[in-house]
Amino acid sequence: MKNALKAILKYIIPFSAVLLLPVILLALMSAMIPAQYENTFLAGLAPKYDRLYSVEGEKIIVVGGSNVAFGLDSERLEKYTGKPCVNFGLYADLGTKAMLDLSRDAVGNGDIVIICPETDPQTYSLHFDARNMWQASEADYSMISKLPSDDLMKVLASFPEYYKNKKTFFATGTTPNPEGVYRADSFNALGDISYERKYNTMLSMVDENKLVSLSPELITDEFAQYLNEYARDAEKKGAKVYFSFPPINAGGLTKDTTEDSIYGFYTALCEKLDFEIISNVNDYIMDEEYFFDTNYHLNDTGVEYRTSLLAKDLMRAGGDTSVNLSLSFPMAPVRPADFFGFSVNDDTTGYFEYKEEEISGAKVAVLVGLTAKGTREKLLTMPISYNGLPVVAIEKDAFSSSETLERIFVSDNSNLTSFRDGAFDNCKKLRSIELTVPPTQLKVSPNIFGESAKDVMFYVTKELYPDYASDYEWGSHFERITLM
Repeated sequence: MKNALKAILKYIIPFSAVLLLPVILLALMSAMIPAQYENTFLAGLAPKYDRLYSVEGEKIIVVGGSNVAFGLDSERLEKYTGKPCVNFGLYADLGTKAMLDLSRDAVGNGDIVIICPETDPQTYSLHFDARNMWQASEADYSMISKLPSDDLMKVLASFPEYYKNKKTFFATGTTPNPEGVYRADSFNALGDISYERKYNTMLSMVDENKLVSLSPELITDEFAQYLNEYARDAEKKGAKVYFSFPPINAGGLTKDTTEDSIYGFYTALCEKLDFEIISNVNDYIMDEEYFFDTNYHLNDTGVEYRTSLLAKDLMRAGGDTSVNLSLSFPMAPVRPADFFGFSVNDDTTGYFEYKEEEISGAKVAVLVGLTAKGTREKLLTMPISYNGLPVVAIEKDAFSSSETLERIFVSDNSNLTSFRDGAFDNCKKLRSIELTVPPTQLKVSPNIFGESAKDVMFYVTKELYPDYASDYEWGSHFERITLM
């Protein structure tokens, strides 16, 4: 009897199926509370998933993170290739692994799968974020059934936090409702971001907090093996799997990037992948003017350019070496000189030290340190401008000379657009950073605290909390965000 039971558990009921039982119960429990994440960016996953499994016949599936969501015109790619395109890219923090696992069963005979994750240590790994998975699955919890057992365990473990947050949003009437592009309704029916993006909105044309490094060390054996297994499974079904690259902001490459390092990265990738790389990484290192708000997210013109690049690579991989005059490689848009409007109120506190920078032809101020007077303050309110120049960023170690600083306040009329890497490093007594500025304005590095106290928290208003809690850029600091 015992042996028979073991056989059933081992051969008839896989471990992942057993784990699904409590997941189903938890999903039912969660469903008793009205949807709270339906307006967020993560809610864009369920319609993509539905399209992935509903498109009939041969199709092109592009798998990746937000570089795909922000970087593909599916209708244009279908026009070029003659096959319907499924944009299956959403958010790097979900993990490349999750997108591969969710798409695996949808791949069929004659399909073409293009894998192009962001060239980042997180997306070039087996990273998986269960908290984001719960939020993304709110409209269709059945997606969780596609996950392997190790990730199902993580999903189970993260349910209490997800349920608590969902219940709190509902009870307090603070359902997340982000502004700007990072919303569910920014996607069109094909899964592409359709929100208008005319120009590069980054002050320096570059996200300095998340520079791109093309290094052979980025490509781990573990990640390459997972990709190779996915490709083998797909090819057994009669599909073809290719590897390509995300668009990369040329100005966002690390300073040590050279032609040799790029070649080394590409060569290492070729050696570790068992399936074809159809793209030249240098083609995808694009001018700053093609980007929107990160070093991987394209504006409308950039999307048109990248889609043509990918179509050209696909046609070449399929044996079409002719010149296709219908491909569109538009010139990069030139941002108007008066794109930013800045306050000219000068800082008169005498607490701060600055440096001037010229960014895209405009002069700005960057907070770089404290004066002797500033080092004695326990609370510092961030300045709006200095000498008529907007204060747009806080530099690394800007407050490290203070032995007393406990609180930092950023007001809603601030011109700050960036907490740079290490901005709050070596602030041993810092406990709170209070924000009344919306998260869409303020970019934040994942590594801003360094040797500061481990319990530093971001305090935000009740009105802004849902926006911060669901914001794309602020995801890495979620555990530190709380109500004022």
